[in-house]
Amino acid sequence: MKRKYAILYLLAAAANVTAWLLYWNGQPPPSDFTAAEFHDEFKKDRQAAHQRCEGRSLAIRGEVLYVGDSWLLPHDWKFVELGQAGAGEVMCSFSPTTVDQAGRLVLGRVVVIRGVYDGEFGGYPMLKDCVVVR
Repeated sequence: MKRKYAILYLLAAAANVTAWLLYWNGQPPPSDFTAAEFHDEFKKDRQAAHQRCEGRSLAIRGEVLYVGDSWLLPHDWKFVELGQAGAGEVMCSFSPTTVDQAGRLVLGRVVVIRGVYDGEFGGYPMLKDCVVVR
């Protein structure tokens, strides 16, 4: 019986190492912008940035600053704020079909989120229909 548990343990450890090597190799995930860069584009010229990004799917990399509900979104949606502490932020909304991805995000971890540009609110760019890339 102990031998079966030892084999299962070794298989699980091998799977974890393989996943780490394949997906978390120390390279930052590919993205179109960092959250700070994207926010800075809006600070420079909101109208030009809006025209350039309107309706486009964008991948944004940033630190997870907030995960939760927002009065801006329907009841079963989640809201995620990406950025850097004290720097520009990007607001991301997760629909009910992808809300479980938002729930698994860890505050402080750097991730890439892809979403469709949906204007701005209070000077912060917003993405809708977001999914976690990595």
